[in-house]
Amino acid sequence: MDDNLAPSGDAYTYTLLSKWEQIMEQAEEYRRSMLLNREDPHTQINFIAKLTRLWLELRPKVEGREEFGDLQDNFMAFEKYYNDPTLLLKQAHADDILALETMLRTIIERLGITKFEGKR
Repeated sequence: MDDNLAPSGDAYTYTLLSKWEQIMEQAEEYRRSMLLNREDPHTQINFIAKLTRLWLELRPKVEGREEFGDLQDNFMAFEKYYNDPTLLLKQAHADDILALETMLRTIIERLGITKFEGKR
Protein backbone atom coordinates (compact mmCIF):
# COMPACT_ATOMS: atom_id res chain seq x y z
CA MET A 1 0.00 0.00 0.00
CA ASP A 2 1.11 3.53 -0.67
CA ASP A 3 2.98 5.39 2.08
CA ASN A 4 0.60 8.32 1.76
CA LEU A 5 -2.35 6.18 2.73
CA ALA A 6 -3.00 5.06 6.24
CA PRO A 7 -1.94 1.55 7.26
CA SER A 8 -4.04 -1.40 6.22
CA GLY A 9 -7.34 -1.53 7.99
CA ASP A 10 -7.40 2.20 8.64
CA ALA A 11 -10.82 3.82 8.53
CA TYR A 12 -9.80 6.40 5.90
CA THR A 13 -8.68 3.71 3.46
CA TYR A 14 -12.01 1.97 3.88
CA THR A 15 -13.85 5.29 3.49
CA LEU A 16 -12.17 5.81 0.12
CA LEU A 17 -12.99 2.26 -0.89
CA SER A 18 -16.59 2.73 0.20
CA LYS A 19 -16.85 5.91 -1.87
CA TRP A 20 -15.48 4.00 -4.85
CA GLU A 21 -18.02 1.20 -4.35
CA GLN A 22 -20.84 3.77 -4.27
CA ILE A 23 -19.54 5.20 -7.54
CA MET A 24 -19.52 1.75 -9.12
CA GLU A 25 -23.18 1.29 -8.14
CA GLN A 26 -24.06 4.73 -9.49
CA ALA A 27 -22.14 3.94 -12.70
CA GLU A 28 -24.36 0.91 -13.27
CA GLU A 29 -27.48 3.06 -12.95
CA TYR A 30 -25.98 5.66 -15.27
CA ARG A 31 -25.12 3.04 -17.89
CA ARG A 32 -28.56 1.41 -17.64
CA SER A 33 -30.21 4.75 -18.35
CA MET A 34 -27.88 5.25 -21.33
CA LEU A 35 -28.60 1.77 -22.68
CA LEU A 36 -32.32 2.36 -22.41
CA ASN A 37 -31.85 5.70 -24.16
CA ARG A 38 -33.60 7.33 -21.22
CA GLU A 39 -31.00 9.47 -19.57
CA ASP A 40 -32.16 10.33 -16.10
CA PRO A 41 -30.90 13.77 -15.00
CA HIS A 42 -31.06 12.76 -11.32
CA THR A 43 -28.86 9.70 -11.94
CA GLN A 44 -26.43 11.70 -14.05
CA ILE A 45 -26.15 14.47 -11.45
CA ASN A 46 -25.59 11.99 -8.61
CA PHE A 47 -22.93 10.18 -10.62
CA ILE A 48 -21.10 13.42 -11.45
CA ALA A 49 -21.31 14.58 -7.83
CA LYS A 50 -19.80 11.34 -6.54
CA LEU A 51 -17.05 11.31 -9.18
CA THR A 52 -15.98 14.88 -8.55
CA ARG A 53 -16.08 14.45 -4.78
CA LEU A 54 -13.83 11.39 -4.92
CA TRP A 55 -11.52 13.29 -7.26
CA LEU A 56 -11.08 15.89 -4.50
CA GLU A 57 -10.44 13.19 -1.88
CA LEU A 58 -7.70 11.65 -4.03
CA ARG A 59 -6.10 14.93 -5.09
CA PRO A 60 -3.71 15.23 -2.12
CA LYS A 61 -2.62 11.63 -2.71
CA VAL A 62 -1.70 12.39 -6.33
CA GLU A 63 -0.68 16.04 -6.54
CA GLY A 64 3.05 16.70 -6.50
CA ARG A 65 4.09 13.05 -6.74
CA GLU A 66 6.77 12.51 -9.35
CA GLU A 67 6.30 8.74 -9.34
CA PHE A 68 2.87 9.24 -10.89
CA GLY A 69 4.50 10.90 -13.93
CA ASP A 70 2.03 11.83 -16.68
CA LEU A 71 -0.78 10.22 -14.72
CA GLN A 72 -0.59 13.15 -12.27
CA ASP A 73 -1.04 15.66 -15.09
CA ASN A 74 -3.91 13.66 -16.56
CA PHE A 75 -5.55 13.44 -13.14
CA MET A 76 -5.17 17.17 -12.49
CA ALA A 77 -6.74 17.98 -15.87
CA PHE A 78 -10.07 16.94 -14.34
CA GLU A 79 -9.86 19.76 -11.76
CA LYS A 80 -12.03 21.96 -13.97
CA TYR A 81 -14.88 19.51 -13.42
CA TYR A 82 -14.51 19.65 -9.67
CA ASN A 83 -14.59 23.43 -9.83
CA ASP A 84 -17.59 23.44 -12.19
CA PRO A 85 -19.30 20.04 -12.36
CA THR A 86 -22.02 21.48 -14.62
CA LEU A 87 -19.47 21.29 -17.46
CA LEU A 88 -19.97 17.52 -17.45
CA LEU A 89 -23.66 18.03 -18.17
CA LYS A 90 -22.83 19.67 -21.49
CA GLN A 91 -22.77 17.43 -24.55
CA ALA A 92 -19.25 18.58 -25.48
CA HIS A 93 -17.91 17.10 -22.23
CA ALA A 94 -20.14 14.01 -21.93
CA ASP A 95 -17.33 11.58 -22.78
CA ASP A 96 -15.28 13.01 -19.93
CA ILE A 97 -17.71 11.52 -17.38
CA LEU A 98 -16.51 8.03 -18.23
CA ALA A 99 -12.91 9.24 -18.63
CA LEU A 100 -13.04 10.64 -15.09
CA GLU A 101 -14.41 7.36 -13.80
CA THR A 102 -11.57 5.49 -15.51
CA MET A 103 -8.98 7.91 -14.14
CA LEU A 104 -10.28 7.49 -10.58
CA ARG A 105 -10.14 3.70 -10.93
CA THR A 106 -6.56 3.94 -12.17
CA ILE A 107 -5.53 6.11 -9.21
CA ILE A 108 -7.31 3.88 -6.70
CA GLU A 109 -5.50 0.87 -8.14
CA ARG A 110 -2.15 2.68 -8.10
CA LEU A 111 -2.64 3.65 -4.45
CA GLY A 112 -3.48 0.06 -3.53
CA ILE A 113 -6.91 0.86 -2.14
CA THR A 114 -8.63 -1.96 -4.01
CA LYS A 115 -6.50 -4.52 -2.19
CA PHE A 116 -9.05 -4.24 0.59
CA GLU A 117 -12.17 -4.98 -1.48
CA GLY A 118 -14.20 -7.65 0.25
CA LYS A 119 -12.10 -7.57 3.43
CA ARG A 120 -14.46 -5.52 5.53
